[in-house]
Amino acid sequence: MIDGSVSINAHFFDIPEVLILEEEFGGDSFLVIYFRLLLLCGGEHDDFVPFSPRDLSAILRRSQCVVDAALSALQRLGLVEVCDGGVYMLKRGKLWKT
Repeated sequence: MIDGSVSINAHFFDIPEVLILEEEFGGDSFLVIYFRLLLLCGGEHDDFVPFSPRDLSAILRRSQCVVDAALSALQRLGLVEVCDGGVYMLKRGKLWKT
């Protein structure tokens, strides 16, 4: 269960990273995954929330290949970071706040 709350910038869909993400093949799914990651983080953690790609696949109920593709796109756009061991962490920034 995803339990959190976030506020997004009123111009969220006009931000270059989001526009680029939407244009990706599978971009709609990637955007849903990004929103669900935001909700996973909402208000519960101070900095980063680590999840393995396999964990995210189970939590988000998406295939491993879709999650891998989404994480790759999100990483390329600077919306997630990778730490040791392939764990992905959500970055806070201009797109959202808890």
